[in-house]
Amino acid sequence: MYYGFDCSNPDQFIIEAFDCSNYPTRIAGEIKNFSTNGWVAPKLSKRMDRFMLYMLTAGKKALADGGITQDKMDEIDKSRCGVLIGSAMGGFQ
Repeated sequence: MYYGFDCSNPDQFIIEAFDCSNYPTRIAGEIKNFSTNGWVAPKLSKRMDRFMLYMLTAGKKALADGGITQDKMDEIDKSRCGVLIGSAMGGFQ
């Protein structure tokens, strides 16, 4: 079990994000009740695809967990740091 999921009950893993009736598999590890509140501006949230929202929110949460505040971001030599993001299947909606 993972965070209260009952793996013997596949109904909780049924895909709801799109119509999957033409596919042989109907279950997936879908993120439900995802919120960008406080992490991504509402205007951006409306325009971006979900995979980008996951990436931005996860990145901002990682910075916060690592203690990287805005003051520290201002001090960082940005020519000596970076982030590489890759997506082979994102952005279909």
